[in-house]
Amino acid sequence: MVDLAEIQAAYYMVAATGVIVAAIYYVMTLRTAQRNSEATLETRQAQLFMGFYDKFTSIEGAESLLAIQEWKVESLDDFMEMWNNREKNRIWGSIFMVFESIGVLVHEGLIEVRIVARYLGMYRFIWEKWGPYVKQARELRNRPRMYIEAEYLYDRLIEFGRINKEYGII
Repeated sequence: MVDLAEIQAAYYMVAATGVIVAAIYYVMTLRTAQRNSEATLETRQAQLFMGFYDKFTSIEGAESLLAIQEWKVESLDDFMEMWNNREKNRIWGSIFMVFESIGVLVHEGLIEVRIVARYLGMYRFIWEKWGPYVKQARELRNRPRMYIEAEYLYDRLIEFGRINKEYGII
């Protein structure tokens, strides 16, 4: 005959096995969720990257980028003249708003600066040309956030380039 102690022991074994199975299932579920989360992050970063890649590789984007690189700017007056020229402002703004947007994405951790650096290392030269005048215009117009994220993008790219020389940013 089976005594009460054997029944209790069997009951505890079944209960313990259930707890172990539940714990294993929980760990496996967490690992799957983590992998899915990492895949989602990678997909989101790829989508964001392709969005600004499309902007710069479109005919209009490429022409605008080339134009702002060719324009002569040697003073705040030159910059303000460009700023007040409707057509030039539209071209310049269309490019710098993309840099501003990318700066926001980097600042918010939605895209890694490493990904941006692979494609936009040349942004260093663009900001170094225009940035001093943006800063002066920011003060002149009392607009402290004017292209502040574009400046943030530059700062992060330079910081990244100092550490990762192989990217050729610095």
